[in-house]
Amino acid sequence: MLFTTIKPMLVSPSIIIPVQSNYIHQLKFDGHRALLHFKDGTIKIYTRQGNEVTYKYPELQKLQFPVSNCILDGEMICFDSDNKPCFDSLMTRFRASKTNKIEEKRDEIPVHFNAFDILYLNDQSLLNKPLANRLEMLDNIIINTAYLSTCPTYSDGQELFERVKLLELEYSI
Repeated sequence: MLFTTIKPMLVSPSIIIPVQSNYIHQLKFDGHRALLHFKDGTIKIYTRQGNEVTYKYPELQKLQFPVSNCILDGEMICFDSDNKPCFDSLMTRFRASKTNKIEEKRDEIPVHFNAFDILYLNDQSLLNKPLANRLEMLDNIIINTAYLSTCPTYSDGQELFERVKLLELEYSI
């Protein structure tokens, strides 16, 4: 699994917010899906289409984890001056392809990886484990920094959506 492409499960929209107590709700950030592979200090980042884009995000090469290896599923994002995710800034970063442009944009528009799941840990696939267990494992290996964080989870999807609207991160239909 490590350093090979994986097709992640995609989000599907819903017209209603499920209220079952066993649901786990997470904010969908305005960025691009990414899978971060880590092994013995080496990091590779893949898009959901399986394209390796590690070179586009050199600031993430310094990330370390207290494990031998892992695969994190998440969202690559950039923040605007109001500390809100900004898709246009992320696309500016993503489109940079020459080393000097990537370095310039790295300093100008830093990138952030927000992990919302862990798929692989210490040579073991976690794909058959319940999401709640995987999220607990994820929280145990990530310390939130300027470049990396875990996605908070909520049991009340309606409350999450109301907070998201208040922060003007989403608008109701």
